[in-house]
Amino acid sequence: MAPAAIMLQLRYALALADTGALGDAITHTGNILSSHPESHNARIIHGVLLCRKGEMDIGLDMIATSADASPLYHLMAVETLDGQAKLALDAGRVEDAEHFWRLAAALAPDNPKYNARLGEALLAGGKLEEAVQKFQSVLMVAPESPHTAAFMEEAFKRLNLPEARQRFWETIVEAHPEAQVPRQYLQ
Repeated sequence: MAPAAIMLQLRYALALADTGALGDAITHTGNILSSHPESHNARIIHGVLLCRKGEMDIGLDMIATSADASPLYHLMAVETLDGQAKLALDAGRVEDAEHFWRLAAALAPDNPKYNARLGEALLAGGKLEEAVQKFQSVLMVAPESPHTAAFMEEAFKRLNLPEARQRFWETIVEAHPEAQVPRQYLQ
């Protein structure tokens, strides 16, 4: 099967899973992998589907292994993880979103977007201290992120830490005097 045909079949498998036929989708990607064991695209999608089934360790390992194969597969894996995390969070599967974004952040440590999104999942899951750590790391490199700043505010509010909040925003403003978003949070 040509690579374009494999991709079409993998998109079909994702669509099957989205309609509730997860078992059929896993069988479909498993068949593709049996015929094309060298297909990293198939390994990534099959890994995602296994994660959605609840087999996180196996699925995430398949994704990470394929991501290491080349920069193209690395990018595909990170973007696929990000998309699946968004779907999981929207469906209320906070823990799944956290797992997907953890791996995306690990695969793309220089991209603050994935740590910010991981922070969102942590916040949604009530892991407030860890969420604050993620938001801090993001805002230190991307202080003009209004969404991350708003999530940071929510975390501080839920933790009831007004002094720590004030010190944090002062630190960001000191490190980035030109940044406007952090100034909005200083009292």
